[in-house]
Amino acid sequence: MSFNLFALTNDPSKRIVRFELSSDVQNELTNYLTAQEETFDKAEDEIEFDGKYKPDEGEVLFIDGYDDIDDLSSAIKNPLSTEVVEPTEEFFTALLTKSA
Repeated sequence: MSFNLFALTNDPSKRIVRFELSSDVQNELTNYLTAQEETFDKAEDEIEFDGKYKPDEGEVLFIDGYDDIDDLSSAIKNPLSTEVVEPTEEFFTALLTKSA
């Protein structure tokens, strides 16, 4: 299994972008996210997210009725349709400039 790395930006023309990953980074990301998934699966208590509470071990936060206004689900269902960007200093500087 491999995972994709997306970023949600403040640029309306590139709201969701995807980063290509080297095989080493892909392996590290896969291991990390697999471990996180196992931790979430072991959680005994589900607590609704309010932005203030930091969960303890054995707890997981959830968002009830999440409104997917940015259509993140489409990127997840079809990741190859999401624009690939280079994570360069210029890319991030351009995003910061557009938010100002």
